[in-house]
Amino acid sequence: MPQYILALDQGTTSSRAIAFDRSGNITALSQQPLPQHYPQAGWVEHDPLEIWDTQRRAAAEVIARLPEGGVAGIGVTNQRETTILWDKTTGQPVYNAIVWQCRRTAELCEELKRRGLEERIRSATGLLIDAYFSGSKIRWILDNVPGVRRRAERGEVLFGTVESWLIWKLTGRHVTDFANASRTMLFDIHRLCWDEELCGILGVPTAMLPAPVPNSTVYGTVQPGIPGLESLAGTPVCGAAGDQQSALFGQTCFAPGEAKNTYGTGCFTLMNVGGKPVRSRAGLLTSVAWQVDGQTTYALEGSVFNGGSTIQWLRDELGIISSAPEIDALAAELACRNLTDAMLKELEQELQASAEANIKGDTAAIITHDTRFHELIIDAADNEYIAEISHMLVLHIQRIRYHFFHLPTMRRISASQHRGILDALRERDAQRAKTLMREHWLTSMNGSLKDTMESLRQAKASGPDETES
Repeated sequence: MPQYILALDQGTTSSRAIAFDRSGNITALSQQPLPQHYPQAGWVEHDPLEIWDTQRRAAAEVIARLPEGGVAGIGVTNQRETTILWDKTTGQPVYNAIVWQCRRTAELCEELKRRGLEERIRSATGLLIDAYFSGSKIRWILDNVPGVRRRAERGEVLFGTVESWLIWKLTGRHVTDFANASRTMLFDIHRLCWDEELCGILGVPTAMLPAPVPNSTVYGTVQPGIPGLESLAGTPVCGAAGDQQSALFGQTCFAPGEAKNTYGTGCFTLMNVGGKPVRSRAGLLTSVAWQVDGQTTYALEGSVFNGGSTIQWLRDELGIISSAPEIDALAAELACRNLTDAMLKELEQELQASAEANIKGDTAAIITHDTRFHELIIDAADNEYIAEISHMLVLHIQRIRYHFFHLPTMRRISASQHRGILDALRERDAQRAKTLMREHWLTSMNGSLKDTMESLRQAKASGPDETES
């Protein structure tokens, strides 16, 4: 009896395959790097054959570690919006994949805005007009690769995002799931079908589009004779979703209001908004999260395009670092560059004044000098993490003020931890300063809680008038 699910995770910078057993444990994993191509400034491409080959090799390595016939089904998740056009008969791409990050169609998108199409597109697709999405990328290939438009109109050229390409290579079926389709700027997320009027506006022949299907259904079975995947012949491919929708599902955000934030090539926040699409008033995007068992779930999304890809660019294109972890050391070197000797002297003065106020039991003076200590760090620190924690501590000090600051826990932590933070800043050791700031924040929260409970116990013992005060 088959015991494993094979997950294919085709990302922007690598292709992975993972086998899960019936308990959800990872049994085998393989990852293959995927080269990036930058033909011009602002352009990003992949070779579709490299996408397929890296994904095929990753899958072959995983199933080689499993018993024969052990895979019950295959699911696919993928970098979204990335656009591939290929010949229906030969399976050969007509052009490189235009990656979701590519900005070559920005001017085309501005033209659509000038034509007043923003509301028409947003009301149907949930998306803003942007080069991010697949529609304008399809148009660019049709307009710029000789002969492709005419062939597409005859049904000889197919379009798909990455999951569609992989499912076609595995099964021969030309489909896309609702979640990926909703990221093309051509898909009506209310009716769950291609919007023929929008296809006409963008000049995309509907004959080239894949059939939209639910996220959990059998799309087809693996064809025989795929090198390295021969043992998978006949295995159903039965699940697909874009990477961010998959992450929302994988983080078990099944109820409206539940959200996830993930960090990879880019950084993406998605919130489950339930069975009806919600339109954002703050520029967020509305997409299909998934459809399972006939029930459609929608999501709101905010995106930061460049996260891990920035680190990769520093390593592979600029050669500033040779490995990703080196970025931590470089960031630490810059974290305290605004910190002058005069600032250090002022920090020392505030620390001394706070210590003297502590000896005198002058709570008001302690609050003043501790607040100023953290405000000076906010002004001095280039490191956003250090500055943000200092800001939170200022707010915390102002919030608790006289209520619990006179109690011993808060006094003890301030003197010793402030001294350690100042020493780290003086030595320009941003990493140690970050660690100490985090410890200071957590200790402050814990100390406030303990002192709060002690204060309430004392007040209760003193009678109702004290408790009220």
